[in-house]
Amino acid sequence: MLMVPIVHILGQGGVISATIPFSLQYESAWLLESFLLVAVNCFVLITGYVYYGKETKYYRLLTLWAEVLFYSIIIIIILKFLLPGEIGLEQFWKNIIPTFILIVNLVGIGSLLHMLVCF
Repeated sequence: MLMVPIVHILGQGGVISATIPFSLQYESAWLLESFLLVAVNCFVLITGYVYYGKETKYYRLLTLWAEVLFYSIIIIIILKFLLPGEIGLEQFWKNIIPTFILIVNLVGIGSLLHMLVCF
């Protein structure tokens, strides 16, 4: 689960774009990104296999969202201390906003479906 926020921090958070191309930090960030993308795909496949046919618990979506938000904030704070000149307020908000957009989209889609079913 921890891998998903790290991928977002490296990409949308601006860590990769803030590094100098072909430097040690740049290559390390891309190597970490490559391993994490494969790990995230494996996580999704295993989760789908384990939960196939089980009853859906919708409250779990909210707890999952809260967990992603928590790790996103913690990781960007840690990176701020590790890379003080490269992680700023702009990268912080770029990292946090996708989790808020996700929940707004889920609520919006749920409201639309509710309206369609009721009428």
